[in-house]
Amino acid sequence: MRVPNGALSRRKGQVKPRRTDAVFLMLAIVFIGAVAVYIVAISMDSPYPVPSSVEAYLRTEDITASKAANGVPAFRTIYTIFAGRRNRLLIQEPYWKEMIRIGAIDEVHLWDYCFDEDDRKHLYTLGEKYSSFVKIMRPQDVAMENFYWFDHNHSLPEALERYGNPTEGRALLKWRPERGYTEYFQYYASTSNKHSKDIIIKADDDIVWINTTQVRPFVAYMVNRTDVFLLSASIINQGLCAHYQQKHGAIPKSLIGDLPLPGNGMGELHDNSTDALTLHKYFLSSEEARQKFYITDPQFYQFGFTINVNFVAMRWSDFPEYVELINEKLVEEGRYYDEGAITWDPIRKRKKLEGIYMPLVVAHATFGAQKDKTTEILSEYVLYAKKERASLYGDILDNWTP
Repeated sequence: MRVPNGALSRRKGQVKPRRTDAVFLMLAIVFIGAVAVYIVAISMDSPYPVPSSVEAYLRTEDITASKAANGVPAFRTIYTIFAGRRNRLLIQEPYWKEMIRIGAIDEVHLWDYCFDEDDRKHLYTLGEKYSSFVKIMRPQDVAMENFYWFDHNHSLPEALERYGNPTEGRALLKWRPERGYTEYFQYYASTSNKHSKDIIIKADDDIVWINTTQVRPFVAYMVNRTDVFLLSASIINQGLCAHYQQKHGAIPKSLIGDLPLPGNGMGELHDNSTDALTLHKYFLSSEEARQKFYITDPQFYQFGFTINVNFVAMRWSDFPEYVELINEKLVEEGRYYDEGAITWDPIRKRKKLEGIYMPLVVAHATFGAQKDKTTEILSEYVLYAKKERASLYGDILDNWTP
């Protein structure tokens, strides 16, 4: 092995470190100690968790440096989820690993909005399993037993009368509707001055299929289109996206009928579980079927409605404005409704531009009104994963249950 000049000296047949090596060692110890103190200090000052090791911080810096070295703008992409139901997250989990591996995202934030304790235990298991890139985010003042009904009608009190007992891991409305998911938005708003170039992807916990090769172009499109306020992926099982998918021949009219441009951005598909199941089955039926959803011309469709934010990109620096819009809706309508506040409201009130990036295809399992087919739809994706994506999933789904 070649020894660098000056690194070692020989005396009486022995290899002996020079004094400079001791100095370097001391400097290294001081540096690591300083970083550790910094991490502890941040942990004490902030109610939100930080990476538990120096390695996690260094890895983030390495990713940013690698991007810059390869001519990619020095921004980071944070993948976030309102988490989460175990049987959904198990299906989505391998996609995080793959997106990290190919450099499409830099970090995953799993927000602990679990109601079921088994789901919560699974969430923290994921944090330990992927400690190098997963953070469990803990909304400090949210007691989930006091959380509100969200699956139906966005926490309006009459939802309890309409739908009765809670389902799918959500709790009854027991507090002011403005509490909602505000901790999520306020956290990124409060830290936005440190992340002026970074992108936040907000994904639902029941995203069950992602074309991972298109995530990085999706983010790059958002970075380059500085006029776009919010960018959605092309979602399987979302009314507005389905209209454009059918327009380009991806969804045959013989499958679930004609899908006209929905005036509310959601369409009849939003409430039709039978059509949702049929569409998912068709999407999974063959690679040929899936390829039809990959639409590149045009890349972008502008929309002027409320749209379901199942998988969207937002600039971290814009989060203070998202919080303003959410608070305005609370004053004007007396309810917490984040989807409307960050889609339709900025379009109609502030002339913001929002749209769909068609090349990125993402499958969303079900909406609340489609819940009677949820088990069947999730099972279809588990079967597909075990049969056609076994190398990606490994043993992750071995103990999956609906």
